[in-house]
Amino acid sequence: MSTYSVAEAKTKLSELLAGVEAGKTQIITKRGRPIAQVIPVDPKRTPAPLDVRGLRAFVQALPDPVDNADEALALWKAHERY
Repeated sequence: MSTYSVAEAKTKLSELLAGVEAGKTQIITKRGRPIAQVIPVDPKRTPAPLDVRGLRAFVQALPDPVDNADEALALWKAHERY
């Protein structure tokens, strides 16, 4: 693990990233205090593809929005959800 000040990180970004690519965790400091940690990407944690159809079905199943608070309260009371 290496430590870089913000100024060093800006001027030595390629070096910092080469270390990350090699599997090292890099720390960036500001006035001597750690403020960021740059770590290698874990290929096992890559995000899953977005399920557009599932998202669309979820959004379509949401209730219609209400226009004002009085209407919202009336709906909640009608469903005993207050």
